[in-house]
Amino acid sequence: MATSLSPRARLFCGLAAGLAAAAYFAFSALLVSRMKRGAGLWEDWPRAAAVLAVSLAAGMAFGMLVVVAPAWLEQRGARPERVVWLRALAPGAMLMVGLMGTMTIARGSLLWAFAEFGFLVVIMIGSGIMSAGHMRREGDSRHCPKCDYEFGFPDESAAPRTCPECNEPWIGRLVRGTRKGSPRLMIAGGVVMCSSFVFATGGMWGGGVARHLPTSVLIMWASGARFNSAPMAELASRTLTPAQTADLARRLLDRRAADRFSLGVEGKQWLDAQVTAGTLPADLRERFFAEMFMGGVHAPARVRAGEPFTVGLRDTDGADGYTYRCFVCIAGFGVGDEAPTAGRSADAFYPNLIDAADPSPYSDNIPTATLVAAAPGTTVVRAEIWVVVASRSPAPVRWGSDGTPSFSGPVEWVRKVVLEKRVTVTP
Repeated sequence: MATSLSPRARLFCGLAAGLAAAAYFAFSALLVSRMKRGAGLWEDWPRAAAVLAVSLAAGMAFGMLVVVAPAWLEQRGARPERVVWLRALAPGAMLMVGLMGTMTIARGSLLWAFAEFGFLVVIMIGSGIMSAGHMRREGDSRHCPKCDYEFGFPDESAAPRTCPECNEPWIGRLVRGTRKGSPRLMIAGGVVMCSSFVFATGGMWGGGVARHLPTSVLIMWASGARFNSAPMAELASRTLTPAQTADLARRLLDRRAADRFSLGVEGKQWLDAQVTAGTLPADLRERFFAEMFMGGVHAPARVRAGEPFTVGLRDTDGADGYTYRCFVCIAGFGVGDEAPTAGRSADAFYPNLIDAADPSPYSDNIPTATLVAAAPGTTVVRAEIWVVVASRSPAPVRWGSDGTPSFSGPVEWVRKVVLEKRVTVTP
């Protein structure tokens, strides 16, 4: 690639490009980690450090290989026909390492990362091949780095300091080879770029493709791609072996654990159907229900002895099925050794609407309780809840004297959950 930059300026541009690429990798990983259930990168420092290290390494390699290395190799006698492949493949390769590496760390799945961002890698490789075909050089002749004027002097000492054509300083900066575009490379790059849209379109509307794929491939597709309607619809029409059923269920539950919005209607319907039919192994059936709810206790980190303070739930999240719904029944809150009965409610709450730390604008009934810590020191705030899975709300809830609930309608699954948070009590 012809360039009018001096070696020092080229190095500076390479570093700048590397830092920009590293920032892109890290920022993208941060964004997708915030869509994952549980701790994001800000709360998981080892994972954040790994993302930063991969981002910097891939970003710096991107800057050096794309901006600095080609011109450096040409000036040291590398054949232009070979340098062209570095220009063609380096951007896509570094994008794959940086983006795939950081996304895998952020979401815990290389398959998910490739399914979501693989088309970008294909586009980068295709555009690089097209650019390399356009800028391809052949031969050993030397040329001005700016206007491509041929250097016709026996050596640099006998030549003027600047190019006679464009007046650009060219001593020490000449590029080798006569520029001859390669139509074949440009066509090949265009084909590679177009293939990314074929894959993307197949991922969104791949019904015609899905029916011809083996079941093992469909399972990987359904559990890894954002648009999984086509493979799930095809899998629902096939008779799976018990091992295949367990494998698909496990993959879908892993995906739901990472992002509760990612299963799609077909994925939820398939899991619900397996639960209803009783075809899931016991451990996966338990996971299907138990992992629907997540949350913790919302309470001040420090309170004063003898003074009332308000507690509730926080970071509450529910990953429903298509038919099965997750509800939370509040048995009560307590502090220290007292029984957790404060704030007991006959309502059954939807988890996403009861976050006291981040109140939903769609709910005016967030369960809270007022507690009082008796003595200074460290104590524990407890929330005793019952997680219920049913096809409709089990309210009103009737509470027995021992804190055990009974429900107004049929329920599919119910478990008692005790959430705790340690607080400091000051005098």
